[in-house]
Amino acid sequence: MKNRTKSFLLLLIFSLTNDLFAITWTLQNSGTTQNLWDVFFTDSSNGFACGDSGTLVKTTDGNSWTNVPTGVTSTLMKIHFPNSAIGYVAGSDNATLLKTSDGGV
Repeated sequence: MKNRTKSFLLLLIFSLTNDLFAITWTLQNSGTTQNLWDVFFTDSSNGFACGDSGTLVKTTDGNSWTNVPTGVTSTLMKIHFPNSAIGYVAGSDNATLLKTSDGGV
């Protein structure tokens, strides 16, 4: 009987601990049907995602996304902001490199 009780308590503790440390993902609507290949957040609320056909989307609240015109049609593969104002987007065609110096406004 003691072994059963110990086993039950261990199982209960494991279940509770597992629930406490569970990470939950929430589906976001990016506002585009294009494939997105990279995402970068400058802080907990402001972020960008880039993808096919020159797609660039931006969020200022971490939830809703709006399209940012890029003027290009190539696939945008990587995005990086070394600080909140300066950002770079690289295309897959080895010729496209976009830069912002105003935080992508």
